[in-house]
Amino acid sequence: MGKTGSDQVHEATALFRDWDRSVRHLAATAVGKMGCGVAADVLPLLEDADHCVRDAAALALGNMGGAVAFFLAAELRHSKSHAQMAAAVALGHVGKDATQAVLPLLADAESSVRAAAARALGAIATSGGVEEVLDPLTALVTDLSGVVRRAAEDSLVQAGAPAVKPMVAMIQHPDP
Repeated sequence: MGKTGSDQVHEATALFRDWDRSVRHLAATAVGKMGCGVAADVLPLLEDADHCVRDAAALALGNMGGAVAFFLAAELRHSKSHAQMAAAVALGHVGKDATQAVLPLLADAESSVRAAAARALGAIATSGGVEEVLDPLTALVTDLSGVVRRAAEDSLVQAGAPAVKPMVAMIQHPDP
């Protein structure tokens, strides 16, 4: 008798604790392809020591869709910088459904959180959510933190042609 989808998910998530990073990476990739809602099991992999595992976890979470956006936004706020980066990538894969989860993080006191949120908005822009993110990204270009400004600028570049007009207006009429 064949295994059910939930059996396969259970077997894959059990491998998240394996000592071998390749096994953890493949397990996260498999869960991502299944597209199943085991976000609570995948979230800890965003803090894995291996960047390939973190990236696979981010993609897996992104494939789970908008339902995980608020979990990922919490990860941006409460994690180490490498986990924040992975969560930002995952939010970008969720797409514009994640925009509302990211926007409050732009006002966070920590510059690393604001920068990660800016990167997430850049990824959202490239996945079809350009209109929703242009104004918030443009506002971040004047942030006091150079890290945040750079993340916002990079994200506006990712947004492409739609970002040109706001950037030109900002250059022509800078705030004092």
